Amino acid sequence: MIIFGSGGDVVHLGQTETKYCPVCERDRTFSLVLHYRFSHVYYLFGMVEKRQYFDVCDVCNRGEKLDRKEVERQLGRVPIPFMRRFGCLVAILLLVLFGVISVLTSH
Repeated sequence: MIIFGSGGDVVHLGQTETKYCPVCERDRTFSLVLHYRFSHVYYLFGMVEKRQYFDVCDVCNRGEKLDRKEVERQLGRVPIPFMRRFGCLVAILLLVLFGVISVLTSH
């Protein structure tokens, strides 16, 4: 039986600045937040489907969507665990490796 699934996660990346929040109508602290969705096989081999960065008010959790490429350029990295980002590639490499080993050992 093969287990497929999907999930999502939110990663808080720290406070950015204090600025006026139009929802709260006051000066509030804002934080950088990453929302991402992923698919997986056997809960281990994942692949990210969607990722979005937001600058959100720490009180009302409302804010604005940010440009993904610009935020990741400033961060210098993507803060998503390796197996959730590249797990499907690892699974494919393992299958190819097992295939090559089985062909080499069958002769």
